[in-house]
Amino acid sequence: FAPEDFHDLLAQSCFVLTEGASTASEAACLGVPSVFINSVGDLGNFKLLADELKLIRKHESPDTGIPDAIDWLTVLGDGRDEVFQSQYHDFLQNSMDVSTYVTEVLTRS
Repeated sequence: FAPEDFHDLLAQSCFVLTEGASTASEAACLGVPSVFINSVGDLGNFKLLADELKLIRKHESPDTGIPDAIDWLTVLGDGRDEVFQSQYHDFLQNSMDVSTYVTEVLTRS
């Protein structure tokens, strides 16, 4: 796939296991459950996406991250986790559509 297709591929995924903070955040914003394994400290967006909304499961070590990813995949099966879907729905309901906002600001007379 071409680099510009990355977000389309990510959006069509059923699960993401990553060490990349951007990929984990982008997956969560697209409604894709993700497990993030990295020893970095708390990142600003992770406080919302992981700690509050539980859209990302974060781990500092593969020793805990891999088993959690396997457990979550078992729950997800072929579909999506109902709890995750509810949390994602709440995220969308309480978030601003940035594209719409920017368009409105730019087109004001």
